[in-house]
Amino acid sequence: MNMHTNCNAIVGMSPGNSYFKQPIIHRLLEYTASRFVRTRICIPDLPAEHTYKALGYSEQKSQQRARQKSNVLRNHSKKSIEQIRTTSPDADLRIIDWNSEIEPVEQYQRQLKYVYTLYENSSQFYSEVREDTKRVIESYPYHRQAATDQAVDEGIHYVLKEMAFLDASCAILQSQASVFVYHRSWPVFENYFKGVYDGIVRDMGLFLVSFD
Repeated sequence: MNMHTNCNAIVGMSPGNSYFKQPIIHRLLEYTASRFVRTRICIPDLPAEHTYKALGYSEQKSQQRARQKSNVLRNHSKKSIEQIRTTSPDADLRIIDWNSEIEPVEQYQRQLKYVYTLYENSSQFYSEVREDTKRVIESYPYHRQAATDQAVDEGIHYVLKEMAFLDASCAILQSQASVFVYHRSWPVFENYFKGVYDGIVRDMGLFLVSFD
């Protein structure tokens, strides 16, 4: 089976997303380990706090919920990594720690500043980020409700922080190329990396993998 040479498969797992159950995670990591030289698992626990605040939780409760949901994903991923390595000991799979490996990195902070500036200056990017955030808030398990402008104002930080990380991922992970592995299309991501909003085409793609 052909491997994607020197390319990171970045597997994004959103805390609280009901799609990411243990069997799905295991199949997903098996799949990427067999097709990519490296698999890096991104569980954006700190950005997820914004989503919980948008859903109406207090700051303290949002931190607790984001941490709890992230730990579930982290534990599931660790279990799968151990199982995969029993048959493929050379498989390069690792969970990225947002707090220590992303948040303090200069390239990430630079891209974060850029995407916030773009959000303020591009009406299309602004609109599509807010629509994407609104969809997430209104479809969240057990909290299905109309998203207020105030909730969207809070929730957009999750999208922008994840976008900044993905844009800086090659520098952060020291690779020539990365693809973002996800289970559904993400139009605002695809438009951003195609240069729709600012004319800058980036070396990043969306790799769709979905299991029932």
